[in-house]
Amino acid sequence: MKSIAAACLITGMQYSYMEADNPVRMQPLKDFDGYAEVWPLIMAATSRMLPALRDLVAASSRSDYIFLGIDCLLRNPLGVKMIEINSIPNFIHTDQINNDVNIPFFVAALETMLGGKPEGMLRML
Repeated sequence: MKSIAAACLITGMQYSYMEADNPVRMQPLKDFDGYAEVWPLIMAATSRMLPALRDLVAASSRSDYIFLGIDCLLRNPLGVKMIEINSIPNFIHTDQINNDVNIPFFVAALETMLGGKPEGMLRML
């Protein structure tokens, strides 16, 4: 895929980020203060999962694919703990996450699957 999109949920308690007036902040991971330090850790942890996904990757093509949602926990001191892989990831988020993460993710995915930006996508964007 041409780009990797990620979002970061920062919370100390159990709240819904969609509820008004709560202490939960959901932001694009690239906007997280520790992004430069944590992104390589996330990529390394994700790479360590590839052997478990080998058959799925081998079965994929431009016409056969799956979107996976990989949840991780950012730890203090700086670290990453992988939590789960979702075969039906949630793409219902705040407007900021939808605009900064989800829409660019789907545009890049469609460009990859279709071999470039088709004329119809140019009109939509």
